[in-house]
Amino acid sequence: MDSDDRRHRLEGKTITMHNVNKTVRSLLLVTVALFSAWGCSDLQSPSFNDPSTEELQGSPDRAEIAGAAVGLIDGQRGTWQTEFVENLGVFGREAYDLRPEEPRTITERLIDPLIGENDYWENQYEQLQNAYLLLSAADSAETLSEAEREAIRGFTKTFMAQSFWEVVIMHEPLPVPVDVNRAPTDSLAPLVEPGQVYQTVFTLFDEAAGHLDAAGGSFPFDLPAGFANFSTPSEFRQLNRALKARALKYRGRWGDVLTALDGSFIDTTRSFDYGAYFDYSTQSGDATNGLAAQRGSNWFAHPRLWRDARQQNSGDRDLRAQEKLSGIDAYTLRGITVTEVFDVYTSLSDPIPWIQNVELILIRAEANRALENDQEAIRDLNTVRTRAGGLEPLASSFSGDLLGEILYDKRYSLMFEGGFTYLDAMQYGRTADQPDELPRLDETHVVYPRYPYPNNECLARGIEDDPGCQPVEGF
Repeated sequence: MDSDDRRHRLEGKTITMHNVNKTVRSLLLVTVALFSAWGCSDLQSPSFNDPSTEELQGSPDRAEIAGAAVGLIDGQRGTWQTEFVENLGVFGREAYDLRPEEPRTITERLIDPLIGENDYWENQYEQLQNAYLLLSAADSAETLSEAEREAIRGFTKTFMAQSFWEVVIMHEPLPVPVDVNRAPTDSLAPLVEPGQVYQTVFTLFDEAAGHLDAAGGSFPFDLPAGFANFSTPSEFRQLNRALKARALKYRGRWGDVLTALDGSFIDTTRSFDYGAYFDYSTQSGDATNGLAAQRGSNWFAHPRLWRDARQQNSGDRDLRAQEKLSGIDAYTLRGITVTEVFDVYTSLSDPIPWIQNVELILIRAEANRALENDQEAIRDLNTVRTRAGGLEPLASSFSGDLLGEILYDKRYSLMFEGGFTYLDAMQYGRTADQPDELPRLDETHVVYPRYPYPNNECLARGIEDDPGCQPVEGF
């Protein structure tokens, strides 16, 4: 594809960031999305009036329970976009957020130092408080059967495990709070070491799976369209196993990864896109996909994505690079020159993937490579690279950098969908300034190894001098 054919101009809007003064000491009020905000019209209960904490703590009805449950998906949607797709997209050299009026999108993500904002903390602990409230509400709701309560428990604990995972993976090796189901007047939850936090994550995933096994054939609420593949407890259990496999992968527990994948929705004969998605709608006042709105306005692709895309036998680039990137006239800001924008999200209603079949196949390839089952790893890798990328398969006798090949395919299959390039580079220590690692486009750019504690958390605990409360130096 000739570069001139790929060039076009785009317009968009900017995104605003929020910062509220909360710590895990507070019992946060539940903020939930209306079911109608998901753009669905065939719901069991068409109107939810943002159930309050008091309503859920009393004798909640089915509509209030449903609103709180879907509120967890809504909360996860916002967190995944802003903290994993956007922030880690920049950390992982997938994307640049270039705004002439806002230098912090570069200075606070690529140039020392990284200070204690609320990312990977505030939203996760708010989700957890909302989840605890929903569990209590399900126990007290008189209109629910025990099977329906079990369905809610399995659903809710899956999101709880995800929230704890997001906190620990972005702060490790710092200890973080786990025992956070406390009243506002209680003492702050103690900080516990990452190993204990990960055990909490895996225990919650497994408890959730057990609850889902004991649930009936349906949830007492409808899920949004992006979760259509997991709309029953048994189907949602497959999503639970997939998310657990991802968390286990980043701990290097490879045998357990394969076990979790066996219970997930992994399937090499199925569409690579099969999975769970966060919906957006231009109807009913729901949020729209800001990444599409800002495409070519402030969100640009890192130039290495097009530059480093492999060639097919025809001479054309990797199909994924062709499908997910479009060329623009070179644009330079703060010493950064970009020449592509993403085609991953082009419509305000485009959903954002949470986890997909293609990721699971590549995680299985990672696990088998780590376990020295190279033939199995190459088989899964070739399934993806040939079908998704149009590339030649690796020979069964391939003896080169198999991990590097797997990570290449993850980068292009999951481009700008969850920060996986950064997370993978950190897991394997592949953070060198090389084209296929985490290149520094400018000599001032760095890679951050973790996030610090939020400033408010340090103040509340009186640990301002703790190393976890100091700005993080990049390398």
